[in-house]
Amino acid sequence: MDMNSETKTCQNCKGEFIIEPDGFGFYEKIKNL
Repeated sequence: MDMNSETKTCQNCKGEFIIEPDGFGFYEKIKNL
């Protein structure tokens, strides 16, 4: 279930970062974590 949740979040992040360039920075920050 945990893995599924992560995948969902990733998809959401992708869509958000595509709509707003600011989201890309946030996504990268999460990846770094």
